[in-house]
Amino acid sequence: MIVNGDRIVIALSGGPDSVALLYSLSFIREKYSLELYSIHINHCIRGEEALRDENFSVSISKKFDVPCKVIKVDVPAKAKELKISEELAGRQVRYEEFNKYAEEVKATKIATAHHADDRTETIFMRIIRGTGSVGFAGILPVRENFYIRPLIDISKSEILNLLSAENLSFCEDKTNNTSDYFRNKVRNEIIPIIKTCNPNINKNIADMASILSEEGNFISKIAESEFLASTHEHEGKIYLDILKIKNLHLAILRAVIRIVFMKILRSSYDVDFDSCESVISLIDSEVGKKIILRDITVLRDYNFLIFSIKDKDEKKEDNFFKQIFENGIIVEKSDLVFSSYVSTNRPDFILKGGMTAVFDYDKISFPIYLRFRKNGDYFMPFGMKGKKKLKDFFSDEKVPLKMRDKIPLLVDSCDKILWVTGFRISDQVKVTDSTKKYFVVLAEKK
Repeated sequence: MIVNGDRIVIALSGGPDSVALLYSLSFIREKYSLELYSIHINHCIRGEEALRDENFSVSISKKFDVPCKVIKVDVPAKAKELKISEELAGRQVRYEEFNKYAEEVKATKIATAHHADDRTETIFMRIIRGTGSVGFAGILPVRENFYIRPLIDISKSEILNLLSAENLSFCEDKTNNTSDYFRNKVRNEIIPIIKTCNPNINKNIADMASILSEEGNFISKIAESEFLASTHEHEGKIYLDILKIKNLHLAILRAVIRIVFMKILRSSYDVDFDSCESVISLIDSEVGKKIILRDITVLRDYNFLIFSIKDKDEKKEDNFFKQIFENGIIVEKSDLVFSSYVSTNRPDFILKGGMTAVFDYDKISFPIYLRFRKNGDYFMPFGMKGKKKLKDFFSDEKVPLKMRDKIPLLVDSCDKILWVTGFRISDQVKVTDSTKKYFVVLAEKK
């Protein structure tokens, strides 16, 4: 993790974890001949509180004789621009700036203050969202021989005890006490319940992560070799040879597809289970079949699956692409506000149309998104057993031409239409007597 003479950039938020990290690395600086630098990112979210954290990070870095760089980034604006959550936008910004600063000071390592409780939370978050063996490995102690987590086996309580013993101050982020963010909900509501069943959950999770990390590395090495043997790139597209992959073990095949997604997006994109299975289903589909998975188009050619970034026409701004989360998150567009919730009780209003739609939760491939229509759209209207072109559906419903491009469509992770807002849901996701879980989406006028 650390070798003699390392130049280390420390990610410093001003919170207890990062202060403990700054202190710990300063404590061993002389022993390992380390050069230390800190960086603080002001996300421009919490106003005066964010400015307080910024000033504190500069002052405590000075106390330990560590140069500190401050970066201000408007994360809410970035999230809007990229059409992602503020949580995800903040993470992207942080790592971009960490990498830039590391390059600037010629650092050999970037240290972040992730600890044992963080690892436990991350793994439970991935369980809830859906994950494989790689995801179960959690937060790795060392990644790419560059990102290091020196506190990864230290619990939050041990960190607080250290700070108290050394009389070190830190900043409290009040938003950590709310459950507005997914991680906070896991941290504040789920983990405490689990710890009443097993107070040693951190150690058990660490042991599991170690085992699955090694197994994941083994699968990844084989998958990387198969990826190199079965793909070629041309004009920004990746061609995956069907004959070379169709007989691979399913675990290896899924790992190869994950690599394709990461390579074409040039990021550590973790393709979800349903998207991965949709790609696999193309192997035995008819030639010419195409699926769209967010920013990627996958086409079944004669001997290849062809992966490419969506056409500009499919990505244009007026075809807004916004995710609807499963519970309560509101998405606004034009004069409508969309919200959603999940229930195990059958709602009184099971409608075929209108501004509220009720679906069988277990028939939906999450995540789901809102967008406008595009060429080639079709769906299976409620009450029909066959597919219908969306333009024909609009004609039957006598929707004026000028209105058709303004009607939001709810689509699943494979871009299948679930609901034409204000008109009809898809028959494929309708509620039946065997429905156990109901997914309700409301579209209301502002």
